[in-house]
Amino acid sequence: MKKIQYVLASLLAASVFTTAAEAANFNNEVKTQQGVVAGAYDDKHQVVQWLGVPYAQQPTGADRWREAQQAKKHKGILDCTKAAPANIQYNGKKVLGQEGMLTLDIVRPDTQEKNLPVLVYIHGGNNQASNSHLMEGNKLAQEGNMVYVSVQYRLGLFGFNNLPALADGNKKEQSGNFGFLDQAAALDWVRENIKEFGGDAKNITVSGFSAGGRDVMAMLISPVFKNKFDKAISFSGGLTVADAAKSQKTIAQKLAPMVVEDGKQNNLINAENWLLSDNGKDKKAVRQYLQA
Repeated sequence: MKKIQYVLASLLAASVFTTAAEAANFNNEVKTQQGVVAGAYDDKHQVVQWLGVPYAQQPTGADRWREAQQAKKHKGILDCTKAAPANIQYNGKKVLGQEGMLTLDIVRPDTQEKNLPVLVYIHGGNNQASNSHLMEGNKLAQEGNMVYVSVQYRLGLFGFNNLPALADGNKKEQSGNFGFLDQAAALDWVRENIKEFGGDAKNITVSGFSAGGRDVMAMLISPVFKNKFDKAISFSGGLTVADAAKSQKTIAQKLAPMVVEDGKQNNLINAENWLLSDNGKDKKAVRQYLQA
């Protein structure tokens, strides 16, 4: 346990960053399929890092609960020297973050070496909280001589919601596992772009801790993730499945008080039944309500 604590403390240690060229063994400006991204040098750990790199774009408004789309191309140089906000979440006291933060943090040694092994990390937090920069990979990337990638994905009901009103016949989306689909999109982006960061696109290990470890276990049995990575490591993870109908009921029960408060239904039982409705008129009304 002490060893684990030491490793975590080391990974979370403060770093000193520069964008000047004095450390430049590896160029901090990298051209991805979406455009050039500029990172910063960490002189303490002798690595280069790019923070908040967009790997996909979350639909908004009426299409909020849909599979993420390819990240938009950008002109000029995108500043990726500062951490992106976390995805929207509730920490037990208040709402944090903002919607649509489908981004990656990428770290590699400040050397000219190419074809480095790639470690993609899925953060924990019960798939409801946390962010990609909770555990920095700077020390790990330097000592392990690897490219470290940490993923942000949709959380809570924004990432996992299978109410009938959201289903439209798309099998992947009908699962309600939008956070998993985000992770799949992130792995696609890594396959397509990591070579530009000096990584080996044919040597990608996906890993995760706690809920992230459970996500990795799910990847191992899901056809959606076929050919998206080469190896897997699950830290403190496990594997369970959830009954779709029970999941819908749990979500409806949690949302019912809000429905009553907003005046859509006059009591909790009616609100729950309304949220679970699969008939045309109510389904449309629930969808409009959730996506407002």
